[in-house]
Amino acid sequence: MLQFRKIFRCTVLTLLAAIAFSSCSLQDGGKEKSYTFKYNAKAVSGVSVDATAYEYSSGGDKVGQQSFKCTTGFKQVVPAESKATKVKVKLTIKAGSTSAVKWVKEVFYLQDGKNVNVEVIDSTLIVDKEP
Repeated sequence: MLQFRKIFRCTVLTLLAAIAFSSCSLQDGGKEKSYTFKYNAKAVSGVSVDATAYEYSSGGDKVGQQSFKCTTGFKQVVPAESKATKVKVKLTIKAGSTSAVKWVKEVFYLQDGKNVNVEVIDSTLIVDKEP
């Protein structure tokens, strides 16, 4: 009888843990979001580019960020924070001792259960202020 109680108690605890885990994943829709940051602009001699992807919630709060050293052909998949709904990209461009901060004009909207491409190419529009 004592053995049965131990098994029953372990079974109940395992079941409760499974329920708690599944309810946590359902709070954010239960589906992960991600984006793939790609940098495919042509390299310019003496110029380096760093990018920071900022993740924002629907309320406009920054909930995450990722930084990248950009080289032509760079690609990285990033799992987004569960509360993130959009991504904005800041570029820091350095040439010698001079640097400039620019923003990719496009705002990238994340989708539950899907991967969104966030790509910087030669024709990408960049602006001085955060979009």
